Amino acid sequence: MVDWHASSLWSSQTIIYSPDYFDWLYAGVRANGDVVCQLTCRFVDAPFYYPPLPGLGVLSCGYGLYYVVGDPITFGIRIDLHYMSEVEADVHANKIRGLCEDWLSVNFKETKRVLETFNHPQFGTLRSMYYEFVCENFNPDAIIDKFLALLPKNGFMSLISRKVISKNDKFWLQFYFGSKYCKFIYAKEFIGYFNFKVGETYTLDIFKLFDFPGPLKIHEKSINGSRIEINILLYSSGTTKIYTSIKAEIISIELPFKYRIMGTRTYTIENSFISEYTTSVKYTLTAGDVVDYMRITFKIVEEGYGIKFESINVAGILIVLISVSIVAVIVWRFKRYRSSLTHQAPFNIK
Repeated sequence: MVDWHASSLWSSQTIIYSPDYFDWLYAGVRANGDVVCQLTCRFVDAPFYYPPLPGLGVLSCGYGLYYVVGDPITFGIRIDLHYMSEVEADVHANKIRGLCEDWLSVNFKETKRVLETFNHPQFGTLRSMYYEFVCENFNPDAIIDKFLALLPKNGFMSLISRKVISKNDKFWLQFYFGSKYCKFIYAKEFIGYFNFKVGETYTLDIFKLFDFPGPLKIHEKSINGSRIEINILLYSSGTTKIYTSIKAEIISIELPFKYRIMGTRTYTIENSFISEYTTSVKYTLTAGDVVDYMRITFKIVEEGYGIKFESINVAGILIVLISVSIVAVIVWRFKRYRSSLTHQAPFNIK
């Protein structure tokens, strides 16, 4: 999953024209019954354009818009200072902010202006300026409409609709200097979607999850393929209770395309394969393909389902085995001793 921090603008100075995938659909079922999803499209038409800026290309520079439904909007910009002064960077940052304000019809307030340094083995000390702007007064429905207007009609992004969007959903637009495209990321958590009970069977239906009637058509620009990754089950730690007492057993996988499955306790189901002759990744969904359903059925069982190897039981078994072995040796030696007496010559009685 992506690091949802506005300053994490890990786009390059120029857009990558040949990514390993066009769309990415991720879904993960947590052991507590939550379902987490992320949809990513790497080539959405950007709502505004800013010319390329000079830079070495080794710094992670660009600009991004981050919005959690119900919270303020955050807009971050990072500019390489190798070929320009801080004053020039300020001018560019304010122009970019103005473009975003015009698009959203809002006003941003600057909350951060941080000079960052980075030691590069070839170029030495590199400098960049990071800016962060926040907007608190806006119409949330109007902002969501702006995001929805960017969504392509085909591809995984077509799963997103107004009826499925709710509080705490995340939107992130990642822009590239000098490109008419941007990366669109949408993330959502379905809290308490499943109420797991040992022995019961459940189905993760992607279309049902997003209230999507189907079918889904892979985007016509998905030349390098579209990626799908599904995890069952995810075990969290820290402040969240660890559900180590249960695990899932896969009953059926209904996917109308080739896939592979990995894992024994946490399963990963994905449609990616390593090419036979190269190390490049190939995906089994590409431009124009149609998907009518995506369902994974699994059963919840106890973690010790089958044979339980608890430490106390192992110790007890070892003690019993050792005791039986000792008794067997004693009996064997006693029988050998008696056998030797039987085959000895009789005593001479004088």
